[in-house]
Amino acid sequence: VGAHIIGLGSTALYGVFALITSSGAAFLCYKRLNLAEATFMLEKQAQHEAELHVNLIETLVPRPVHSMLEECDKKGELAGGELYHVTLLMAKISPEAISVEGVKTPEDFFGNLNEFMSRLDEVVQEYGMYKYQAVGNVLIVACPEGAKPMRGTKEDYPGAAEDRYPKQHYLKMVQLGLK
Repeated sequence: VGAHIIGLGSTALYGVFALITSSGAAFLCYKRLNLAEATFMLEKQAQHEAELHVNLIETLVPRPVHSMLEECDKKGELAGGELYHVTLLMAKISPEAISVEGVKTPEDFFGNLNEFMSRLDEVVQEYGMYKYQAVGNVLIVACPEGAKPMRGTKEDYPGAAEDRYPKQHYLKMVQLGLK
């Protein structure tokens, strides 16, 4: 009745209704598309962050250990064991530690760097520790227990946890750090 009063026929009313519903549907599609794009970008960013973490882990964890962990993950198994006590020393090598007096060529600089690293290796061995890895200008030194983390189980080391880890390991690590 109202449509006839303003002069619209049922066809015109249907057209207006179709226009309104189509506009609403288009708006909802637009909103869903925006949400899907935002979700995609978040997932892509999360994947990128995960890849960065994997790259960092691959830098810090020796390749054989990383491969073993990947294999266990594929099989759905757990890998690893307990490390009862481990002492790590992370030392940042400052540029001042490497003598640059009289350095005129790259060969001189790398010769000094080689001397420095050789002396560092000697000190690490002197204290019975292991140069685990160098990452950039950070050197990671591990105690004997930490150098071979996948080598045994709790049953392989009888006695109390404090007896399994010689106290001299951490004392030697402190002495090494001071030297």
